[in-house]
Amino acid sequence: MYFILFVILSFWLGLSSAFGMHTFFRYIIRYHSFYAAHKEGAYDYFMNDYDRAMMPLLKLFSTYDLYSKNPETIDVAPLLSYYQELIAAFFPEELCW
Repeated sequence: MYFILFVILSFWLGLSSAFGMHTFFRYIIRYHSFYAAHKEGAYDYFMNDYDRAMMPLLKLFSTYDLYSKNPETIDVAPLLSYYQELIAAFFPEELCW
């Protein structure tokens, strides 16, 4: 697992030197939820060469996009006490809204 992450990070760093890091991350952030394009292959006729070159990276990033990947509903009961302790540690008992 760590080797895969190392390879991905190395590839991203190499890419960032070629395209500029801000450009790469802005692209990923901007289009990571555009599922019609990177999952279904739609809107290809609107893409330029840069978009087509970025699509494999966007698909790779999408595999680590956690909020939409787990079909199971999380059981919050076991987590409740943990988060209540965190709230008690960092927030006053009464909040002033």
